[in-house]
Amino acid sequence: MMLCDLEGVPCREDIIWDIQNVVDKNRYKTFTFDRFLPLSEKDLRPILGALSFNQYFEQLVLDGSSDDFPVEKEFNSIANIFRTNRRIFSLQLSHFKNIDEKLANLFSQLQQNPSLSAIHLDDC
Repeated sequence: MMLCDLEGVPCREDIIWDIQNVVDKNRYKTFTFDRFLPLSEKDLRPILGALSFNQYFEQLVLDGSSDDFPVEKEFNSIANIFRTNRRIFSLQLSHFKNIDEKLANLFSQLQQNPSLSAIHLDDC
């Protein structure tokens, strides 16, 4: 909630509830953005900030085909998660345009994180 205040956006209570009552209790270790659609760019900023320092989730799943999620536009911000995150080791990508350019940026972020031991990429 602090990141929402910092970004000046209202907290998405549905996301908070889902993480507290579904994800945590069932020990889901995969963060699937599609679960919380629709997401605006403003909604995405505090989520990405939290994921940057996440110690719970081990996998991110991104689908570039949804009109309800600005993933194509925000891919660089999503890649920035890996500059600081040490827990996420798996990334599943699907339906992205110009994936080569996006992967170049992602790999650049991965190189800047010496604490990240390995990452598994799917469906690139």
